Amino acid sequence: MKKQKRQTKSFFKDLKIYTDKEVMAKQGQYPVIFITFKDEKHSKWEHCKIGLKKIIKDEFAKHRYLLKSDILDSFEKDEFIRILEEKADYVTYLRGLKILSNYLYRFHKQKVVILIDEYDVPIQSGYLKGYYDEIIEFMRNFLSAGLKDNEHLEKAVLTGILRVAKESIFSGLNNINVCTLLSSRYSEYFGFTEEEVLDILKYYGIEANFEELKNWYNGYIFGDRVIYNPWSVLNYVYNFKDGFKPYWTNTSSNDLVKMLVTKGGAELKKSWSNLSKVML
Repeated sequence: MKKQKRQTKSFFKDLKIYTDKEVMAKQGQYPVIFITFKDEKHSKWEHCKIGLKKIIKDEFAKHRYLLKSDILDSFEKDEFIRILEEKADYVTYLRGLKILSNYLYRFHKQKVVILIDEYDVPIQSGYLKGYYDEIIEFMRNFLSAGLKDNEHLEKAVLTGILRVAKESIFSGLNNINVCTLLSSRYSEYFGFTEEEVLDILKYYGIEANFEELKNWYNGYIFGDRVIYNPWSVLNYVYNFKDGFKPYWTNTSSNDLVKMLVTKGGAELKKSWSNLSKVML
């Protein structure tokens, strides 16, 4: 791990984070498992299950070097290979996070950091396409195995757009710290702050356009901070000669909102109406 730290530390040299001594002291110190579910939008559970297996297989493949080490016995190597070949049984995939973190800990002699991005995407698809119970069962067991009572886990971070009820997939976890749009902690990290936007515009010599940019691209409030959409700001800077455009339009699906609005009961529609009045 020390060799890897020397190789990657230079990537951050010209970035602000490089000046944070506490953070940089931990850079490269932990083996990492990174999984994203962003593309798991399927119309059938069978297709979703195939996609989930491939995600787990791909993460194991990143750590194929473990097969060349002597920390795995013959049974564990066979299991590893079955996962790579997508021939492992269903329960083995459910235990994928726990299995891989165990192997990584034994190899690196260091606990593992697990990062899971957009965990709610397959759940939303399951809700819309009729396999909600199946995907909830998978996610509950998958996350519980990897995050609860995992002695090889240093820390885990899950990100998502939807707030999934704790009793549905997180009932097995008792040490979750939830940060929402209303939370002040980490609020400045969900996008660009006003100071950061000004720095970007000054760097490119277009700071005179700030007020107009503010009218177009700010408006997100996380906790007590006004946050700017990074995608919109960066696209504008790159194409500033073309003027301001709604770059964020159509970059995400609103299917769930549409379904709830059209098919929801009277109470939901009343709540939606009240929310709209507050926003206006």
